Amino acid sequence: MHNDEIQLEGGNVNTVVRVGDTVRRGLTPNSATVHRLLLHLQDRGFDGCPRFLGIDEQNREILSFIDGETGILPSIWQSDEALIATAQMLRRYHDATVDFAPAGDAMWAYRHPDPERSEVICHNDFAPYNFVYEDGVPVAVLDFDLAGPGPRIKDVAYAAYWTVPLSFNSADQVDFA
Repeated sequence: MHNDEIQLEGGNVNTVVRVGDTVRRGLTPNSATVHRLLLHLQDRGFDGCPRFLGIDEQNREILSFIDGETGILPSIWQSDEALIATAQMLRRYHDATVDFAPAGDAMWAYRHPDPERSEVICHNDFAPYNFVYEDGVPVAVLDFDLAGPGPRIKDVAYAAYWTVPLSFNSADQVDFA
């Protein structure tokens, strides 16, 4: 790591560092496909993800840095606004991938077992730990390493599992009397 590099949290697959207003990550076998997807999303006007900017001299991908908070914020389960923003961001993402035509050599880390049900390119990890927040509301999603063709409902179900408050928390103080 160089002096101008700041290690970022996360990066379960590889080391992630910030250099100025960019993020650098090691390449994976499916990086070329993910890069084409990110470029497609940019072409479609989807602003809820990092931009692919190239490959650096250390053979790492260069992505735009998205300013905001990361991690799992409690607001994701306590705010209707956060839940609505999550659903809208997922819908915009899916809509932007409908016409993505992967190259013949496309390599995906995950692909739905039934190709007939592949409506979109699923993120496959659309959860709070991959969100960037502004004022407690998700505005972007990171980490497209697991993206691949599949049905919308797969991402919807996974996002709901992580974001819909399916149980009471102590703040609810429900009186069943």
